[in-house]
Amino acid sequence: MLLLIFDTGQREQVPLPAVINLGRKPAATEPTDHVISVSDPEGTVSKTHVRLEHSRGRTWVTDQGSTNGTELLEDDGEVIKVPAGQRAEVTDGVRVRIGNRTFTISVLVTGAPQGVQA
Repeated sequence: MLLLIFDTGQREQVPLPAVINLGRKPAATEPTDHVISVSDPEGTVSKTHVRLEHSRGRTWVTDQGSTNGTELLEDDGEVIKVPAGQRAEVTDGVRVRIGNRTFTISVLVTGAPQGVQA
């Protein structure tokens, strides 16, 4: 499972492998995409702001040309801007800022048989 925890307290779990479009009113790009609406009363999150993909133990974030951008927040305080349309690989536990919202991406290991990676 992929677990997303937002600064608002919103929590979302998505089975792996996962492709997720997040935003104020996100639309699926492919029929199998998951969509997650992000609460943003200030209107800083774009309609379909960011796309997350997780497959074979790796996670990527792609900004979908959002108005206010996407940033990765490192533990050491470094802020990495994700260029629109470019995939950025992220590590487990990374914090992502979209507009004024932030969320953490974590991979939950759920009893997969030994040798099988989500």
